[in-house]
Amino acid sequence: MSKTDLIQSYKFALKGIAVGFHKEQNIKILLVFGSIATFLCIILNVSLIKTLIVFILSTLVIILELINTAIEKLCDRITSKNDSEIAKIKDICAGIVLISALLDLIVGLIIISEPLIELIL
Repeated sequence: MSKTDLIQSYKFALKGIAVGFHKEQNIKILLVFGSIATFLCIILNVSLIKTLIVFILSTLVIILELINTAIEKLCDRITSKNDSEIAKIKDICAGIVLISALLDLIVGLIIISEPLIELIL
């Protein structure tokens, strides 16, 4: 792969990320919540490893939402008709994002609950 091809690949990748963030409201919301969670970890002086766990899980949710968006767009491109199998594919992808977001929320709450309670009390 030439240097020009590599640079072009990065441009395409960055364009894909930009499209996802520009067009998809859920990605913006996930970014805000992930940033807040990571920021809280820093403010509450949570250990580096726990802060990284929160950051990685939050980033994973955004990655899965980007994948979900890509699959939904592909499905819409394949057919514009109401197709029960396409609907199942979209529902499964949405379920994957939901499960990952719930995991992120639960782990984040567990990690920040103790230092937050200590700060309040």
